[in-house]
Amino acid sequence: MRVAVPSKQPGGFLATVEKSFSSAPVYTIFDINGEKKSVFVITNPTPGETLPSFLMAYGVQHVLLTDLSPADVELGVVENAWQSMMAVWVGASGKVEDAIRDFINQRLVEVTHIHGDEKMKEK
Repeated sequence: MRVAVPSKQPGGFLATVEKSFSSAPVYTIFDINGEKKSVFVITNPTPGETLPSFLMAYGVQHVLLTDLSPADVELGVVENAWQSMMAVWVGASGKVEDAIRDFINQRLVEVTHIHGDEKMKEK
C-alpha cells in the first residue's frame, strides 16, 4: 500500500506534516508491506488540481492530511483524488512518522464526501 503525506521540507519520516495538501513543498511517500516500510520524497511540481494525477503516477493510493483547507476544496483537489481512486484521510499531525503510525492504527478519519463548506467524514 502506497501512502502520501504532504510535508515540510526536507520531507521524510521526521518532517512535519504540512497543513495544505495542494501547496505542500514536498510529499513523503511511503510503502507499507507487512512489517516492511520504505520511504521516498517527491517535490510538488505545481500546486493545484493536477496534484492527484501527479501522485497517482507514483502509485499513491492514500493521502493523509491534517484537514481539508478551503483552497484544496475550492480547487477540487479532493474530488480529483477520489476520481483517481485515492482515499483521503484527515487527522494527520505532528511528524510524518506520527501520521503513519496513526494511519496504521486506524486513528485517522476517511473523507467520504464534501457538502458545501462542510466536510463530511466517516470512520
